[in-house]
Amino acid sequence: MTDIIPNWPGIVYIHAKSKRVIMNRFASMIKWADTHNPRWLSVFRIILGVFLIYKGVQFMMGIEKLQTLPGGLDSLLYYTMLFHIVVFVHFVGGIFITLGLYTRWADVIQIPIILGALFLINDQVRVLISAGNVDVILSIIALVLLIVFLVFGSGKFSIDARKPNRQALT
Repeated sequence: MTDIIPNWPGIVYIHAKSKRVIMNRFASMIKWADTHNPRWLSVFRIILGVFLIYKGVQFMMGIEKLQTLPGGLDSLLYYTMLFHIVVFVHFVGGIFITLGLYTRWADVIQIPIILGALFLINDQVRVLISAGNVDVILSIIALVLLIVFLVFGSGKFSIDARKPNRQALT
């Protein structure tokens, strides 16, 4: 037991050091992506934001589908709460992505919802892709674009680029 205790601070130090190295590499990657962001990428960011707002409106218009979902009152409460969260995140996140305001944070919030749409709602993704389901294909494209903008950020035509005290992760 005494042999393990002296090694413990060394393990903590290595862990803290490797965490610092990972964060430094991540910060340098973000800095590189900010300086090598092509202007045409902003057009795709705006299109993605408008698409997410549209999907929020489309999701809101389909509220009657909540009544056809299986389950009792508890499930209906769960689905209603999830419905409001998805609509809010699509609206606010879509507006933020369209304007280029806190784009990376909006992407981080949008990615779990798109993944949920792909793997939980459309549980037969392979069958739907082979059948040519447009919603699944658009969800995959949106997920790829969200990951691209998570790395590259909002670009030169954005509110983030105009802020005087711009930080690396905004």
